[in-house]
Amino acid sequence: MKKFFILTVILILCVAFLVGCGAAASPDYVPYWGQMTADGKDYLEKSVFEISIKADDDGNPENEKFDKTTKGTYTTTLTRVSDGDGGVGSIYKLESAFEFSGKYNGKDFSDKYTSVVTFKVTSQSFTTLSSTKTVENATFLNDNASLSTVSYTLTNEYKDKKVTSKITVSKDTGNKLSEVKSSYTQNLKDYYFDNESLFLGIRALTPAEGFSLASYNLLEPLEQEILTMQAAYVSQADAKIELAAGTKINGVLTDKINCNKVETKISGTINTGASIFLYYSNDCMVRYINKNGVTIDEIPYYFLAKVEHGDMIYTLKEFDNQSKKV
Repeated sequence: MKKFFILTVILILCVAFLVGCGAAASPDYVPYWGQMTADGKDYLEKSVFEISIKADDDGNPENEKFDKTTKGTYTTTLTRVSDGDGGVGSIYKLESAFEFSGKYNGKDFSDKYTSVVTFKVTSQSFTTLSSTKTVENATFLNDNASLSTVSYTLTNEYKDKKVTSKITVSKDTGNKLSEVKSSYTQNLKDYYFDNESLFLGIRALTPAEGFSLASYNLLEPLEQEILTMQAAYVSQADAKIELAAGTKINGVLTDKINCNKVETKISGTINTGASIFLYYSNDCMVRYINKNGVTIDEIPYYFLAKVEHGDMIYTLKEFDNQSKKV
């Protein structure tokens, strides 16, 4: 297949799922997002991120391709759907929306997508059940630096350590997806995340010295090939990071928060060698309840506060958590 670069999928949003291999032992998964839903609310948490382009401070010509007025938003809503089969584990739904527009190489573009993923979490597993992503006007870079657009819907259904992916293309002005199979099935190994729940999957593992996700495989659904990803905790002397101006966390104006830092790196034909830095807040406690709604523990709370990848920066602008300790 002819290679192409997905402009607004720099933040590994093109990745369909993550498969772990070579793990020494089964990891412990904890829903660090809490379990309480306030009266009148139907979600556990909501996040809104501002997307900006990093200032050109190193003279790299690549940084100049985006006009500095280019910007966007990324929002997520997490809901607990049920307690799972027989009360073992809980099933969650994560809804995301992405909008990004501006100029690239002097040409206007406007991209967006929405996604929904459901997954189940127990102490010994993080199991994706299904995901759907609808992309409109995704911007592609042709060999001659011109821009074309596509629109498509990608669905992933997981069962018996296999995932079946289906792609329905509704627009493809540059004929970029002509060789993409409309449906295919891939075998899975023991540990995997769907791309749409990837940040929650990493968040469900305790960030600490020694934390490492090594030699993970990634399926890129459009190229339909396997990439490799690694993730590791990064210690910091000063863990405080700055948030977007006017950020509200549970209604309170906040300019800085303490964070854990996790570095991920992808190797392959897309995003090769580019580090992705994830910052998870570590200064809050939330309630963890059982299937009868009884508080059984209070756990640290690790919400995503910032993402840095290449020229793009995702910075928390608004956050609403229903499980905050009072």
